[in-house]
Amino acid sequence: DAWPRPQAPRPPPGRDIRVGAWTPQEVAYATRVADLYRAGSLPNVPDGITLRILLSKLLNCQPMRVSKKYSGESWSHHGKRPYRHVAAPDQRVVEELWLLEHAFHRSLRPGSVLTTSL
Repeated sequence: DAWPRPQAPRPPPGRDIRVGAWTPQEVAYATRVADLYRAGSLPNVPDGITLRILLSKLLNCQPMRVSKKYSGESWSHHGKRPYRHVAAPDQRVVEELWLLEHAFHRSLRPGSVLTTSL
């Protein structure tokens, strides 16, 4: 007998998992989150989460979508390294993240619901 194949997690009712092409706003938001992840200065992020999992939660997509977008040696090192909080971001950085996040949310197709936030 073959082992049952594990199922990918399903989104909560009323939420669509993002697939396909990345919007420019999504790339900008993910890039800034990744920069702050490497610096250890993201707000409201628990120690131990990997960048791949964090981005998949923030962007409401499967982790493999993140891996496909950001392949390469440098990414594979940072994408799997657990987050370690070093310093709190200053207010300017928090505001910048908020603006990037909201630009990403607005770039989604009408009717999409995305509530995950930093």
